[in-house]
Amino acid sequence: MIEYGVSGAEKELLRDVRSNGIPAERFREISEERQRLESEYSEKAELAEEEIRREIKALDAKIGKLRQVIEKESCRISEETRLELVKLEAELKEAKKVRPVPGKLMSYLLARVKRYLKGRRHARLRAESQKEADRLLRNEYAALKEGKDRSEYLKNNSGSEIERKLFPLVRQLEALKKIMVSNNYWGAEGELHVIEKLRTLPDEYYLFNDLKLELEEYISFEGKKLKSAQIDHLLVGPSGVYVIETKNWSPAYVKKVFKEHSFTPYDQVKRSSYLVYRYLNGLKYGSRLQRGYFKIANKEIKVQPVIAIAGSKIPLEKSPVQVLFADSLSSHVLSREVTLSKGDVKKIVKQLENLFPM
Repeated sequence: MIEYGVSGAEKELLRDVRSNGIPAERFREISEERQRLESEYSEKAELAEEEIRREIKALDAKIGKLRQVIEKESCRISEETRLELVKLEAELKEAKKVRPVPGKLMSYLLARVKRYLKGRRHARLRAESQKEADRLLRNEYAALKEGKDRSEYLKNNSGSEIERKLFPLVRQLEALKKIMVSNNYWGAEGELHVIEKLRTLPDEYYLFNDLKLELEEYISFEGKKLKSAQIDHLLVGPSGVYVIETKNWSPAYVKKVFKEHSFTPYDQVKRSSYLVYRYLNGLKYGSRLQRGYFKIANKEIKVQPVIAIAGSKIPLEKSPVQVLFADSLSSHVLSREVTLSKGDVKKIVKQLENLFPM
């Protein structure tokens, strides 16, 4: 089989992957990249966990030293406070003996002021000796609290801390996990499975993947206007022309689409097939001269719409649309009678090549 282009769903999926900074050029590389990221995360998480354990150990050692410093300094300050109180008590006792002397009133008043201030200092030290110690050790207490808070946080939130340290890696891994359960991922997997199965066809067959077909003007189809279509796969060969729409849906999504009677795969592939039919049989709808030539040539090209199932089954409908499992596509195509000569096939392929970006 001769192949043009790649899966459209794969291209869209890879754009999503690369937009998250994840290098991948092929669908299979996505799962390989996830395995690589998970392995890298496991290795780095182990190192980060060891780093956290070392930090906790260092913090606990620092906390222990700070407690020793605070205890030692508290004792020193308490002793200094006690000595200052003794000194103040002695000074106050002496100050009380001072009496006014004629001609030295100013000295007496100054002595009274000093006694008052020393009295206040004495009262404050006696009442708030611990507060005084806390004030003098405020930096040490702040460092102790900071160390204890950090140590407690690390002990209770090591998992969160590891993810914070490995944030870029975690973000990529989470993005990849979401991508691998997205519709784009399942769509790409389905289309690639179909392409793989069609590659078993002989070289008389030509496969166009992700073909964008647009007519020059709108046409009418089942009461609606139609001009363009994005086609998953268009297969051309001796047994005919096939427009293949791949579906790799879950049972829940199949039920949702058909329960809501929304735009079903049948609607989609019938529109695409009719558009291809009009494109390949353009003379049939052209000028009077073109219609006359078409009638004489009698070479109408029929197009077979096919839904290729790569996931769950879809409800069968009475329709010209063939519903096949992806694994049976090639055998189905080869089992049909030959309807196109080699010349016909080459002519059709030439028409389609004009649409396909080379």
